[in-house]
Amino acid sequence: MPLPRLDALFLSVALILSLPVGAQTLSERMGYPSDSKLLILHGDDLGMCRAANEAARIGFTRGFLSSGSVMVPCPAFEEMARWSQKHPDHDLGLHLTLNAEWSSYRWSSISDPALVPGLIDPEGFLWKNVADVLQHSNRKEVETELRAQIRHARSAGLEPTHLDSHMGTLFSSASFFLTYLRVARQENIVAMVPRPAGKVLRDLKSKGLEGLAQVMLRLADKQGFPIVDRLESVDGHGYQERKAWLLQLIETLEPGVTEVIFHPSTEGPEIRKITRMAQNRIDDHNLLLDPEIRDTIKRHGIQIVQWREINNWWNRNRKR
Repeated sequence: MPLPRLDALFLSVALILSLPVGAQTLSERMGYPSDSKLLILHGDDLGMCRAANEAARIGFTRGFLSSGSVMVPCPAFEEMARWSQKHPDHDLGLHLTLNAEWSSYRWSSISDPALVPGLIDPEGFLWKNVADVLQHSNRKEVETELRAQIRHARSAGLEPTHLDSHMGTLFSSASFFLTYLRVARQENIVAMVPRPAGKVLRDLKSKGLEGLAQVMLRLADKQGFPIVDRLESVDGHGYQERKAWLLQLIETLEPGVTEVIFHPSTEGPEIRKITRMAQNRIDDHNLLLDPEIRDTIKRHGIQIVQWREINNWWNRNRKR
């Protein structure tokens, strides 16, 4: 996907002016020994539907899910927010949402659509794909919607431990990314900014966005945001292949903070109706309960951590 003119200019200037990302890992910056291996096992798309919420509840209480992020505009958000009030120790952030990608399961903005018309498609929902958000919306509308989602979450009793971006939409343009960082800083909620790896990196390269991503890393680092050392998304087809991929990642994990993204969901007609890729989500849920995965993490001396710890460290140490 070619870069918009603004982003191409931003890329050229930032490559000249920005500083390289520091050599220390995030775990070292947080005070851990240099050989520490910290792992965030993160559930995306919580609040999207009841099956995702049920998987999160099981993953947090009976599995080893360490963190998750909730989609505020979605139909099952309120259910997840109520659960979080009763279980405040579980780590939940916001999966800031500017898209409604499924064919027959859609949602609109939290903001009054009249305030963010460029975010709304002809059917009255958020756009299905990232390219349409880039084409039709702008920084002001994006900021309006991000702040509305944060306010709504807090009013529902969910105090976010971090922010991240559904479908990576906030990483798709310089203006959106700068808005993401500004909102995070002003709301005192750390923004997830990662070094992409594996499948995530391959997706960026396929879209021609790797260069822009590297500039964004430098910019976030210069502004004092913690950079996750590696971001991975569960890869493979079928449970055994996905499990083998995860075991390999754990066994070869390098020092620093690594986040692995899952999209967990329980089995049932709801998730099967929403997406043809439902089995991957069901497999993700089962991976988070698999005792072999847990034993391998323990055997390799890996520490599972939450975003809450990173958020608290960032808010203690950042310059106001």
